[in-house]
Amino acid sequence: MTSSSQVGVGFWSDLYFRYNLCSPFSEVRRNLEAEIRKALSQKGITELSLPLKGIISLPQSLLNSPALSSLTSVSLINNHITTLPIALFDKCPNLIDLDLSGNAIASISWEHLQALKKIRLKTLNLSSNGLRFLPSSLDPMVGITTLKLGKNKLERIPNLEILSDSLNVLDLSENRLVEVEGLGSLSHLQDLDLHSNKITELDGIGKLRELTALKLSSNLLTTIPDGIRNLDFLDSFDVSDNAIENFDELWSRKELTLLRLNNTGLSTFPTSLSLELAHSLAVVSLQYNKLTVFPLGLLACVNLMVLFLNNNHLESIPFEICRLVSLKRLAISHNRLSSITSGIAKLPHLEFLEMHNNKIETIPISFAALKLKKWTFEGNPINNIPVELLTEANASQIPMYLNELAKVFSLYFLCYLCLMLFVFHIICVSCYLCLCFILFVFHVICV
Repeated sequence: MTSSSQVGVGFWSDLYFRYNLCSPFSEVRRNLEAEIRKALSQKGITELSLPLKGIISLPQSLLNSPALSSLTSVSLINNHITTLPIALFDKCPNLIDLDLSGNAIASISWEHLQALKKIRLKTLNLSSNGLRFLPSSLDPMVGITTLKLGKNKLERIPNLEILSDSLNVLDLSENRLVEVEGLGSLSHLQDLDLHSNKITELDGIGKLRELTALKLSSNLLTTIPDGIRNLDFLDSFDVSDNAIENFDELWSRKELTLLRLNNTGLSTFPTSLSLELAHSLAVVSLQYNKLTVFPLGLLACVNLMVLFLNNNHLESIPFEICRLVSLKRLAISHNRLSSITSGIAKLPHLEFLEMHNNKIETIPISFAALKLKKWTFEGNPINNIPVELLTEANASQIPMYLNELAKVFSLYFLCYLCLMLFVFHIICVSCYLCLCFILFVFHVICV
């Protein structure tokens, strides 16, 4: 975004603290207002960003500026604002995007919420405010397409039904919700984030037929919510950090591309993974589980690009992993692998390989063919390093401790060379002294 259309004033935070150390607050305020007036004097301004830490109320210079009428986006993040800035709404009839995250708005009164009717707001971000309560009706929010209320202290979200015609994105993560009332009425919802709550059931989820992304990690779920199979457009699903007992509801998905099941207590991965799901998956994360056998069902995922299997109990990786011809990143660190299959070396697009903290003793020579951007296997009792892996072409691919090993070897070689030079020097000096002595004796005899 160019300076003529957006006011970036991140440096004002430093200005605030610099003046605050040596000047009374009134002088700080005057200097800040002068900076704001200068910024708002720019032609064509449509976006305003004021990340002013410590600001409690909006400067009068801002509220009196005629430039406010052209603003469509205002960001007041990381301040100490305690109420909705309703005075701003009167001056910004074209405001579409309002970001008040990182403030101290603990509650919103009905009167303040009513002020939203003065503007045609589409995006409202109230995350990280310590927000505890919302009015019993969200009627003034009708028309909002993106609502972010994450990282607050909300225990209940009332009257969501009123937003059913417009809401596309809803973020209620990191609150204290046990349930989400009226969720099934949000028929146009596409992105739903409910991670880090206390949800045990999710009624109405199957009615969100346009949903594409669903994040339910760190809740109290024991089963995949009923109705997931009805979400025809769902392509991203995260149910990590839940004690899931049954995954059957999930395997009927057709277009899922991202699947995260980290720390769910998963001990076996269903081999009955449908062909539809196998051909659509691009990212799979099964970290921090109890897998002892590589999930063979994933071998059919020919479009899989990222696979995380860290922190399990895997003892081997099958050679057939070479079938994952699209794989770019493989993470199998913190397992119980005592050997590593050469099948990994046949992955043509592999760029990132994490194998550290296992029990691997040898590395296949075929790994020299890999062209990796990052390759880690520290914490393995490796006793056989193929010479081919130490070539100049692969120097950037070998792990740090192997580089250190090469440095140590070079140091030893240098010390050995110095010792040989020293011995040679001693021999030369000794020979020189002997020659001098012989010449001296010969000179004495001749005299």
